Formats: sequence, structure tokens, C-alpha cells
Amino acid sequence: MSRNLINRQSLVAVFVGATFAVAATAVAVLSDALRERSHAGTPDPATLMNEVHAPAPALPIPDSQSQPILVEQLPSYLSSPEFEQAVIRSDLEPLGHDHVIVVKRGNTVSGIFDSLSVPQTDMYSIMASPIGRASLRRIHPGQELTFSFDGNGELRRLSMQVAIDRRVEFLRSGKGQFDGTETLLPVQTRLTHSVGQFSYGDSLSSVGLDSGIRDPRTLMRAANLLAWEVDFWHDPRPGDTFQLIYDRQYIDGNFLADGTIYAVEFVNRGKVIQSFRYDAPGLGPNYYTRDGKSNRSVFLRAPLEYTRVSSSFNLKRFHPILKTVRPHLGTDYAAPQGTPVRSVGDGVVTAAGRTRANGNYVVIRHGSIYQTKYLHLHTIRKGVTRGAVVSQGQVLGTVGMTGFATGPHLHYEFLVNGEHRDPKTIPVQRSEPLVAEHLGEFLKSIRPMVAILESARANSTGSIALQD
Repeated sequence: MSRNLINRQSLVAVFVGATFAVAATAVAVLSDALRERSHAGTPDPATLMNEVHAPAPALPIPDSQSQPILVEQLPSYLSSPEFEQAVIRSDLEPLGHDHVIVVKRGNTVSGIFDSLSVPQTDMYSIMASPIGRASLRRIHPGQELTFSFDGNGELRRLSMQVAIDRRVEFLRSGKGQFDGTETLLPVQTRLTHSVGQFSYGDSLSSVGLDSGIRDPRTLMRAANLLAWEVDFWHDPRPGDTFQLIYDRQYIDGNFLADGTIYAVEFVNRGKVIQSFRYDAPGLGPNYYTRDGKSNRSVFLRAPLEYTRVSSSFNLKRFHPILKTVRPHLGTDYAAPQGTPVRSVGDGVVTAAGRTRANGNYVVIRHGSIYQTKYLHLHTIRKGVTRGAVVSQGQVLGTVGMTGFATGPHLHYEFLVNGEHRDPKTIPVQRSEPLVAEHLGEFLKSIRPMVAILESARANSTGSIALQD
């Protein structure tokens, strides 16, 4: 006879779940076991029924709760006091459960705890720690709070994701006491390549998003890398292409943010403009052209993100307010009031104030040769005063229409050795290139990226993961 074993805890669980199902299961198990007893073949049906309904032999039941019982002991065990007490114990020990709360607008921490009948003392205990105060005071709509209760309904654990890369947990350690821990979630990085093509009326933002770039700030960073050569608000034409090689960051497969930009390319009317990241020893990371020249120019192409050029540099321009022909020694950039105005280069503020004709204005000296002027500002940024040192791209103020102005715009002037010049005619002057000792390693490091950009230049748009 084979020895068929049954775990008694499993019997109790099934019995509590459904009494009738237990009875049917027990009969089925017993019937299967009795069939296996015959080594000579299947017994006569009448004999089998007699065996099933016959009194079971009084086999002793093992004392150990962890020791399984024989199939032949099943009838005795189901009618024993031990089985009855096991069922009673299981009924008196309910399992715990989790309750997930999604924060809605207008919810408060106190209200959430009250809705789950969690004592306020537990809430105060959690908020007593610095982690608890910082986490619960900054709950926001859409955030999930997971409350874990024991079988008696007492809060055992509270966990919540406080940032896309951080999770906190509060675990009951004693009567009314909770210990808080913060966990940084692992970030996965994927090298990604995005390609976009301009059509009529497209902007850099629309092309970038269509190519699969998810974060608009990444497009702005890419535009800034080429800002010394490209005016992305007016230079693009239908058929121009834009490529980007960069990192994407994920947590548990969910997009977190874009990371480092390694290469950017813009093809404008057939002209290829590129920028590659390289971390030169002792110099730190910077961006360079394909031949190792610095991608950073001494001056930006434009001091703001403008809508259109409302008036160009013109030595014989009819003044709309004075009604006379006089030189227009600058460029007028039409833009909404409040648009940030940036310094086109590093320098020192030589004047900042207000006059009747210029309105609010700022003048900056760039070394001993160059000077730039910014007129009709709505506001001047705090700290931009005479003698202040400013850096390229630093905000000086905002677009306005103070002084002699018919609408919101920036009047921008560029002077060389005191003489007004059209900024569009000024040759691009770059910062220092890579020295010879770094150039070879730089060219070697960008070779794979150059190959990717060249092979994709004539292919379809979109984003692909180059590396997981």
C-alpha cells in the first residue's frame, strides 16, 4: 500500500473557506487514494463504494502539528477535537490587509487618517520624525499612500513615494512608535538617439517632441549648445533636420527625465552644424565642434527668444514717432512683454537706468573692444547695476515698451570700438579650442556618434534606444 500524505494545515484552510467544498474534496481525495491501493487492477465498483463508506481503521494521528497525516487517517482527523480546535483558531486570527489612498485635491493628512479610523496619535507619532514631517506636509493630488493594517485593524506600516526617485516607509516598532526610513530607487539609464525633420511652420519644440524627445527642457539645452551659430526661432527651413544623442533615465520602467546630452546636430539648408560633449582632463566637460573647436562663441546670435525682427539695422530708416529719416543703429526684436532679455556675452555693466527716449536700459562692456546696449526694457533685473559683472546668457531684464516705443520690443545695439555695427555681420568668434594633447582622444571618442549621425541623416524620424 502506498503512503499518501496530506498536510493538515491545508485541510483547515479549505474547511474554513467552504465547508461543503471540504467534504467533496475529502471524499475525492479518499477515493483517489483507495483506487491506488489496488496493484492488480481496478476493483469492482460495489467493492469500492463499500470501502468508501466503511468505517475507517482507528489509526493513531501523529502528535506533531507539522507532521503530515496519512490518507487513511483522514476520516479520523476530520472528526477529531484537534481539527475542530484548528478551525476555531483560524477563525480567531484574521489576516491583515493594505489600503491604498490616492490623494485628491483638498485632502488633508488628518482627514485621510480619520477616513481609515487611524488614531491621531499614530499620525503625530509618524510626523514626529523629520522624514515624517517633510513627507506628510507635502502630499499632493495623485500621490498614493499605502496603509498596512494587522488582523486587529491596527496600523502596522505606512509607505509612500515622495518623489519619482524616493520612497519612505514608517514601520511600527512599539506601542505608538513608528520608525521612518527613506529609500532611493535605482535609476536606469538608456542611451537614446532622436531624429526630427522640419516642415513648413514647424518649431524646434514641435519637431523635437515629434521625434520622441519627452522633456521640452532637453530641447532648450540642445538649442543653447548651438546658440552661437543657430537662431532656432528663425533659421530652420522645411527639410532641415535635427538630431540628438542623449541619456534617458527610468525608474522601474517609468520615464524619469532626460540626462546628459552627448551630441547634437542641425542641418540648415545643407550646412551641417554639430556639437559633441567631451570631458577633457583638467578642463571638465564642455562641447566642441567635430574638429575640436569650442562650440562656445564669444557672443550669442540673439539676446532673447523673439517673435520677429520688427526693424533691422538701417542707416536711413524713417522713425515712426519722430517722423524723420535718421539712422537706426540697432535691431528691434518684437516679443511679448515680460520675455527675458539676456546678455549676449560675458562683461561688465557700465550703465543701467532710465531716460525719456530709451526707457529702461542696460549697457555692457565686453572687454576693450565690444559693447552692447539693451533698450525699452519693462524691468531691469535686481543686481544689474553699474559695475556688476554679468555672464553670457544671464537675464538682464524683460521686454517692455518704455521710452519712445510703439509696442513691446527690445532695441539691441552692438558696437565695435565705439562704432555701431549690424550684429548679423559680426563673424563668429569662438572660445579656446582643444589643445593638441587632447585632440586625438577627442576625435577617437566622438567617432561612434559621428557614424550614428551620418547614417541617420537621410533616414526616417523618431527615437531609438542605442543602449539599455
